[in-house]
This record gives sequence, C-alpha cells and structure tokens, in this order.
Amino acid sequence: MPDVWIDSEGFDEACPACQATRRRKNPETQSRGLLLHASLTAPAERPRCPTCQARLTARGTARATLHDLPIDGRPVVMHLSARSWRCPGGCLQPSPFDPLRPEEHRSTKLTRRLHEAVLTSWLRGEAVRTLARQAGVSEQLLWTLINDDVGVRGHPPHPLVGGWRDRRRLESLRFIGIDEIVWHGQALLVVVDLRPDEPGSVRSASVNRDHRLIDILPARDLETVERYLRDLDRVNREAGRSDWTPVIVTDMWGDYRSAIQRAFHGRAIHIADRFHIALKVAEDLDHVIVDLTRRLQARHADEDADIPSAVQSKAAARAYLRASSGEAAKPDRLPTPHMREAADLARRLQELWTVRTPMEGLRLFRTWREEVHRWTIEAEVPGAFSRLIHLLDRESWLIETLNVHRPEARPGSSVADPDRSPSSLLTTARVERMIRRMRDMERRSPNHRRLPFAQEDQSRWDEEVRFHRYRARLLYALNTRVPRPATLQRDLQLIPERCCGALPDVDLQVVCRVADRPVMGARVVTRWEEGQSTCNRCGDVKPLRMPDGELTRIGGSLVRTVLSRHLLTRLEEDHSLTALHRTTGVPIQALRALRHSLPTPETDLPTSIGVVPFSWRRQRCLLITDIATGQPVELLRRPEGDWTPDALQAWLSDPTRAHVERIWVEKPEWIPYHEADSTGRGLTFTPVLPQRVLDPFSSARLLQKSIRGVLDEYTRTMEISVRRARSRYRVTLGTNPDPSTWPVDERLRRRAREAQWNHLIVDQGMQYALTGLHDLKARLRARPQDAGEILRVWRTGVLRRFERAFDEPDDSWHQRVAALDGRLQNVFALALDGNAVGDALALGLQLAASPTGLSLARSRRRLRAIKELSLYRSSDWEHLRRVVLTGVDRD
Repeated sequence: MPDVWIDSEGFDEACPACQATRRRKNPETQSRGLLLHASLTAPAERPRCPTCQARLTARGTARATLHDLPIDGRPVVMHLSARSWRCPGGCLQPSPFDPLRPEEHRSTKLTRRLHEAVLTSWLRGEAVRTLARQAGVSEQLLWTLINDDVGVRGHPPHPLVGGWRDRRRLESLRFIGIDEIVWHGQALLVVVDLRPDEPGSVRSASVNRDHRLIDILPARDLETVERYLRDLDRVNREAGRSDWTPVIVTDMWGDYRSAIQRAFHGRAIHIADRFHIALKVAEDLDHVIVDLTRRLQARHADEDADIPSAVQSKAAARAYLRASSGEAAKPDRLPTPHMREAADLARRLQELWTVRTPMEGLRLFRTWREEVHRWTIEAEVPGAFSRLIHLLDRESWLIETLNVHRPEARPGSSVADPDRSPSSLLTTARVERMIRRMRDMERRSPNHRRLPFAQEDQSRWDEEVRFHRYRARLLYALNTRVPRPATLQRDLQLIPERCCGALPDVDLQVVCRVADRPVMGARVVTRWEEGQSTCNRCGDVKPLRMPDGELTRIGGSLVRTVLSRHLLTRLEEDHSLTALHRTTGVPIQALRALRHSLPTPETDLPTSIGVVPFSWRRQRCLLITDIATGQPVELLRRPEGDWTPDALQAWLSDPTRAHVERIWVEKPEWIPYHEADSTGRGLTFTPVLPQRVLDPFSSARLLQKSIRGVLDEYTRTMEISVRRARSRYRVTLGTNPDPSTWPVDERLRRRAREAQWNHLIVDQGMQYALTGLHDLKARLRARPQDAGEILRVWRTGVLRRFERAFDEPDDSWHQRVAALDGRLQNVFALALDGNAVGDALALGLQLAASPTGLSLARSRRRLRAIKELSLYRSSDWEHLRRVVLTGVDRD
C-alpha cells in the first residue's frame, strides 16, 4: 500500500517518505494535491535484452516523478521506483516507466492517461491555465505538448487531431455550405456539410450535429477556394465517383461563383443563399419607404397632420415581409397607396421560394420586373429596386437563386421518384449556426481579441501555430459529442446490531439506490438492501436501514450526505450546473435550488479601495477591490444606465462604508469636482470625500490623449503620406524619445523610429508640442513624488513660450500656437489650483512611487481572471458574485 501525503501546499515541502522537495517558480499558484508513493513490481526472473536476447543484470533502482489524473480537481503526483536493468553487451535499455508515459512524449512528466485527458479537455475548449492548475504542472509544459500534438513544426499529429484530417471524410460529401468567419482580423473559410437530418430524428439532437464541420481554411481568396474545391473533386474521383455532382450553397460573393465555375466547369450546382436575397429585398424596400416618407413629410410640412416617421413606416413594411400570411400583417398600416404597393412588390418577389420549378420562378421574376418598372413611373420613384434587379438580372444571380428548385438540389427528392416529398430548401442557416458555435467557443479564450499577426506577413497564416491550434480545437469540439460519464455501482451491506449476544436474522425487503460522491469524473451509485432484523432468542424486531445522517434530500432527490457536501463545495467554485449534473446525476433543478440556498457573502471594505468598471451582458458593473492586494470585496451592477461619480458617491454614503478614506479610479471622469462654498472672504473649495486617487496608468493616458490631439491637429497641413500613416506615427509619438528607455525590440528598430521622429518634427508646431509633452513625461517618470510641483513649473514654462511666440510677426504661426493651446488645455488644467483631477493625478503618482507601490494593476489582473471564469458567460449574477467573493482565498 503506497503512502499518501494529503494537502501539501503546492508541493513545496519536503516529502516525508523520500525527502524530495518539489519547488516551483510560482508555488502559490499550485493547488493542494495528493502525493503517492509506489514501487513497480519486479519480474520473477531476470528479463532478456530486446536487442541481443541476453539475460539482464540488476543495476539498481530507478526513480521517476509522474503526474496522474487529478482527484476532485486536485493534482496527483506519483513518486515511482522500479528495478533498473543492464545488458552485458552494452545495449541501451528502455526506461521501466515508459509504459506509463505517452508514446509520443517519453520524456514528459505526465502519464499517458493524464496526457490524453488534458488534450481532450483542451480540444473541447478548456483553458490551459485551468488544466495546468488541475494537473499541477506549468502552462508552458502543456503548451509545448499541445503544439506537438496539433502537428506544427513538423511533428506528427496526435490521433485525436489527425483523425479529422482524413480525406475519406470527404468521399460521402455532396451538400456543401461555404461561408467565412473573421478571426483576429483575417477572413477564414468555413466548409460545412449540409446533408439532411436523419429520418425521424429531432433536428436539435446531437447525433445530427456530428461531422458537420468539414474544414477551416486560413484564407478566403479566389485561389484558396478554387484549390480546395479542386482537391475535393479529385478525392471523389479517386474514390470511384466519376458522376459526383456537388451542391454548393454560398452567399452572393462573386469570387465564390468564379471559383466554383473554374473548379467544376459547370458540373456543380451553385445555390445563392435565400437569406442574403431576402436581406437585399428588405434593404431596397427600406430605401423606397424612406424616400416616399420624406416626400410625404415635405408635402404636408405646413399642415398639422399625423404623419408617421420613416422608422415607423420601415417597421410596418418589415413586419409585412416577415408575416407568413396576409392575415398576420396588413400593408394597410402604411400611410400611402404607393408605400403599400412597394411593400406588396417586395412581398411578391419572395414567392421565388414557393415555386416548384426554375422556369416558373423565371417567369415570376420577369413579371415582377415589369410591375416594378410600371410602379416606378406611376409613383415617380426612379431607381426603385434597381440594385436588386441589377444583381439578379444583369449579373445573373437569378440562376443561382433558382437552382434551389432543381430536383437534384433538393435533399430527399430524385428525378426517378418525383412523388417523394423533398426536404426543406438548402440554405446557409446550418453554416450560420456553426459559426455562432465557433464564436462562442472562441470567446472562452482570454486573448481572442488580440491581433497576433498585425505586423507580420499575412501570407504566412497557414504556417502559424495559433491558427493550427484554433483549427484543431474547432474540428474536434464541434464534430464530436461529449461522452456520457461512466457509472460505478457501490454495494453496501447493512450489518444489524447484536441482540442477546448474537446476530439476529435479517429479512431484506427493499433495494435502495442513491447517488454518491463521484470518483475521477465517473458517477457513483450506492446500492444496499433494507428490511428488518428478528432476534432468535427474544423475538425483538428492529428495522434495518441506513443510519441517520448518511442520507439527505436535495430537491426531490435522495442522495448521500457526502455528495451533498461535495456539491456545496463545488457550487462555491467555478463549476457549471451542467458539468455537475453530468458527473453526479443530480437534476439541474435540484442543483439550482441548492445553489440558491448558499449564504450571500458579506465582506468588509478596507480604507483604500479600487474601482474598476467593466461590462457584463450589456450591463455596466463595478469591481471593488482592496487596493493593497487586488482582492475583490464587492461587485456592483446597474441593469439600466451607467455608473457616474454621483452614483458611486451615493453607494458610499451608507453608514457602514463611512470608514473608506481613498478611492482609486481609472478615468478622470470618475473624479467629482470640488465643492464650492461662497463665504465672506471669497470662494473656497472643499474636496469631495472620500479622497479620489487617479491611477498612474491613467495619467499616462491623459498625456497620450494630448499627443494624439496634437498629431491630429498638425498632420492636417502636412503631406498626405503622414496623414495616411497617422496610426503608425502615434506609436512613435507615444514613446519617450530617449532610446535608453526603450525595450529591446524597440531598440532593434531604432533607426526606423528616429527616421519617423525626424520626419514629424520638420513642422515647427509639431516640434514645439512634442518637445514639451515628452519633457513633462520624462520629469514625471524621474520624480513622481513631486508631480504637483512639476506640473505647475511645466505650465508656467509653456505659457512663457506662448507669450514669446505671439511676438512673432507671422500670423500663421499665431494661429498654430492658438490651436496648440486648445489641444493642451487638458494638460494645463491639471496644474491649476483647486483642480480635482490634477490633485488626484499627483497623489496617484506619489503613492505609486512609495515603497508600497499602490496602483490598480492588481485589480485589473483580478478582473481578467474573473472574465476567464466559465460562470462569467452565464446569466446568474448572484452566483457569479458569490463565487468571486468567496473564492478569493482559493485563487
């Protein structure tokens, strides 16, 4: 029986069995875990060498440390020992621990089952940070293993990843949907299988969503689409399907049509998506309704008539288009006959999808086009529906629109059996649903808004590691179902109490089964039999059942008490109800009732707090933290409106929060003005308590805003190359011109930066402004404790330069200095006496330069960690608040 060492804080202590110390770079980030000791059994006789078949001799004891599957979210570390063998011929012998390690990574510290579990969880969307914390290893190690498993940099992909790259998946593909998704500023091509649902199945069943996402390509240009379609055609021809005729549904992008024609030469059936046609019909109708409404308002401008606005008329027209029948919405709600006729014309064109054959639809379109021409003459609205007619007629998109009615393009119908009822028309609705699932999975990543290739060659996207990881996760997560967890049965036997010195007879009558605490992700069901016991001597009859306190009721379900305690612990952490239901079997309604029974956390506000605003489900919220540690102490929400300094002041006016002395804020807008009191001696200013402190990072943003304003003002008169490169020059302007303060990567581009700087300071006004602003930044960085005095001295010096500038005879120079004065007013105001923002900025710089180093940096990092929680995407605010406030000590 191996020794078990429980609750070792981050494995940062000496092991009591082997005296091994496991230290990490950041031991405080490690979770409490289990440390197991075991020795592998030695063979009964000496083994033979696999190379020369000679008998091996014992060499000593080999030791290894491996991480195994976590238990209840806690990492498990195994200290293993085994006998080592040596070949007399000098052959190299494998490690005795290789069978426990994955075949692809013999040198890793993860066991094979932990490696597969980590890879599967990551492919399903779990964050690497969470997996590293549960496994007890570093994030860098997991990223290295994942990159190798995905197959980048020449490594063979793992079978879980490489299985989705098998070309045999494309042999049964016939109905294809193509669309694009924008990922990190780059358009990616999404290919989805549009085969019909299985007969008799529910459309939303998970069995019908398997294998739907075919592939994701790193670009959407004409060459990439054509190359993929040619490859698809070649795969089917090599499979013996020479008569393969694909049905491809796309939007109305011209390159899609060109790629399909060049790849298949007319053999493929190209269908224009119905949704995009209907959208263009509604947009053209909106233009017509707005034009007619403006004419009606101009005609009755002098009359007191009740004329609906253009927004109301458009809403009525859109409702008429969305109606399934004429009784649901009437065009009579539109004020004029011409508007009603326009809405009826738009409605009549939508009958293109109710015809039975393409020829019938062609006749319908020609008739509709003549009616539109007649109506434009009568209503005197030239150009009505002209864009739609040009698109369908001149650019011949009507052919792709009517291809949806061809018998071979209707799933479930055929030319040989025309009486067979076909399924619905092919559209890209399934593709749009797939893209929404892709975006939901993408949002789980904390860095999904970054642009990793903003300054790199876009042609190297197909070689980027991040794209390969993104593609592998989507192909696996969206094409496989989450397997049902295993269910383990635990049998208990109830032993009756002794009576009259002997065990009584037992009569078992009822079999009971209840849910128990899960073990390593598997459900556990405890089974036992209840009845009664009868003494053979005295005849005393007693009930035989589970002791009191072993069972408890959650909602309407009877479970073990240990499971109830387990659920209470998990509900206080970042665990979803669906995951708990999957691993325990307890109904979600019962879990929701148990969650609402948890006590609401009550925290005490420190004397100095930080306020960080953020948005949650389109609601403005505030994170209140302890400025010294960054720990959350309160989460506030405003379902309507936004937070203002007055609203924050009203929340602080509660008597229980009267001890708060300082509030750190991010933006100057959160600092209320000083209270002005008129006395006999004059006007005095009283600070609004508690005292506001502006974060040092916000002070840098104030100067950056002034620099951008100066750039926008002076680049108007400079050459066009500077105006077009305004965003690129802002980077140069925002940094300190002193190269000694630049990071290493910026020093490597020093010549380019200096060339940009010299190009900008050719203008005297630009040189005048930038020199003063960068001088202020350098002084504040050198002596932040004297921020107030530095601001006043700097303002005095700049004003003197202004006065000397107005002595110049050049009038244009006077205008430029006046414009500069307007752009620098925000910075000038910081040095005024009694300015609340200036006082808060100076105080923030002074406290940041103190030995404590106070700032909102810890609070912002805490907010990023909160946004990475899975509960952040839920709609239960109280549960999110409870987890954030009670889980501080476990973060």
